[in-house]
Amino acid sequence: MVVLAALLLSACVTIVPSPSQETQNPYPDSSPSQKMQSPFPGNFAPDFNANTVNNETISLTEFRGQTTILNFWAMWCSPCRGEIPELNRFYKSYRSKVAILSVEVDGQRNALNDFLQSTPIGFPIVLNAEQGADIAELYQIRARHAAAG
Repeated sequence: MVVLAALLLSACVTIVPSPSQETQNPYPDSSPSQKMQSPFPGNFAPDFNANTVNNETISLTEFRGQTTILNFWAMWCSPCRGEIPELNRFYKSYRSKVAILSVEVDGQRNALNDFLQSTPIGFPIVLNAEQGADIAELYQIRARHAAAG
């Protein structure tokens, strides 16, 4: 599975590598040949199950065999919200070739629902830690407010 982590806005999101790139497999039922590793080139993308904003459960394994963009973003990040319409246009043009899975990291469901009223999104949006699996942590994403200048 090819996964591209869309970290387009470095002011909002950074990747902090761990001392060891290999992590313990959180899914012991998986095949030994599919040992889970950190999200670095050449490694398997860590799997997860999460709730979408439509109250459906989705798993990264559903996208196996597809080029998939994981877009990590937060409601408090105005550049992140600003890129959503562009991602939506990209998805409409390339949906037969590329899947997009958007991970909203701060879990403000009410604010997200309000945002979606004015900005409809055609690809799945999952809520980061709603099922107990912290996807941002799994992918070593550290989101923080950009310093005001």
